[in-house]
Amino acid sequence: MTRPAKFLGGPSGWIVDQTSCVFFFYASALGIPAMLLVIYLMNRRQQMAIAARQT
Repeated sequence: MTRPAKFLGGPSGWIVDQTSCVFFFYASALGIPAMLLVIYLMNRRQQMAIAARQT
């Protein structure tokens, strides 16, 4: 299960050295809206479940 992470984690240091961290800043910045969307959808799912129990 962790083997793919090991294969991807190894060359990441080389990529950082070659791109001067710009790629990783953009990738992390693109991940933030995705995480916020997941949190929003989880909260909405809970609210819908509560509303369904009340009816």
